[in-house]
Amino acid sequence: MMKEIIIDVIIIMFPIFIYFIYSVNEQSLEIKENELFFEFCIITSIYLLLDLNDLSELNNLLLNSFLLICYYKKRDICCIVISIILVFIYSYNNIYLLLLLIIIYGLYYLLYKKNNKYLFIILTIINSLLFLILNGNIGYIALFIILNYILIRLIKKLDEIFNLYKSLDNMHNDEKLITSLFKITHEIKNPLSVCKGYLDMYDCNNINHSKEYIPIIKEEIERTLLILKDFSCISKVNINLDIIDINMLLEQLLNNLTLLFKQNNININTNIIDEEVFINGDYNRLMQVFVNILKNSVEAIENNGLIELKNYIEDNNIVILFKDNGIGIKDIEKIKEPFFTTKVNGTGLGVPLSIEIIKKHNGSIDYSSSDKGTLVTIKLPIINFNN
Repeated sequence: MMKEIIIDVIIIMFPIFIYFIYSVNEQSLEIKENELFFEFCIITSIYLLLDLNDLSELNNLLLNSFLLICYYKKRDICCIVISIILVFIYSYNNIYLLLLLIIIYGLYYLLYKKNNKYLFIILTIINSLLFLILNGNIGYIALFIILNYILIRLIKKLDEIFNLYKSLDNMHNDEKLITSLFKITHEIKNPLSVCKGYLDMYDCNNINHSKEYIPIIKEEIERTLLILKDFSCISKVNINLDIIDINMLLEQLLNNLTLLFKQNNININTNIIDEEVFINGDYNRLMQVFVNILKNSVEAIENNGLIELKNYIEDNNIVILFKDNGIGIKDIEKIKEPFFTTKVNGTGLGVPLSIEIIKKHNGSIDYSSSDKGTLVTIKLPIINFNN
């Protein structure tokens, strides 16, 4: 008898555990799929209970536990199906009970639709009394009451765990969304600042301004649109690799930021090797990184500003150095952490994003700083056409 009881309890509990474990781990599960899987587990439990132990008195009583679970989970179809099964089982050998059972289980459903908070207590008491009248086994009734209490408490706890997990998952998604939005804000600020600088200096009557400034402004706007397009999917930065001349990119970089340096009275010394150096890279993304580095240097310089830019080849890598005489960076070890910033209006995402882009190029980026300035070292693998 004890073995039969243990098997019955396992049959009732196991599919429910399977349902919650699967629901928690399967993040892509839609609401309808979740409900169908729950109903599948309940029907499976009922089938196993009836198939393994036949229509015993205990099983007939325990079937009401499934009805209780379905009412708690608000599964209308399951409630109706199980109610019909129970009416059929109870009235199978006593046709005179049919009308009474229809009234009882109809009453349960009516109380359920009325959101009666005492439904579970009423169902347990009435079914216990009904079973006592028909069979007179008090032990089974005690087991039924205890099992129902444990089931409801367990399902409530499992629901709390499930909801907590989903809340944490939503918080994680919200955090990624916020991070992406901060990245967008930070990265579109740089090209827009360049555009604003040239527009402030722009003279409609000066033909040279139109020839020189308009292409630069157009290029920066296109770069802004590219950034917005990439981050619209809230994912990591997309890299479109192509063969590019890194020295040509650096020359274009300096040309675009010439006005910025003049406005801030900053001198720039360059020492770029006089030869073509090809890499497999994303022109716009690398420009993004370099602009960010030079903008940080400009903002760190207080007076007598000087920025040095040079490069050289080392071990089949092009090494690019950016050095300034600004105030330096305190807590340099934290600079790679998202949201860490020493600026009043900074987001702390420029450096992490730059690191991400350089890693996508199979390169490296290092920062070192003192009270006399900051040095940024970037290494990118070059293409050797002789191999």
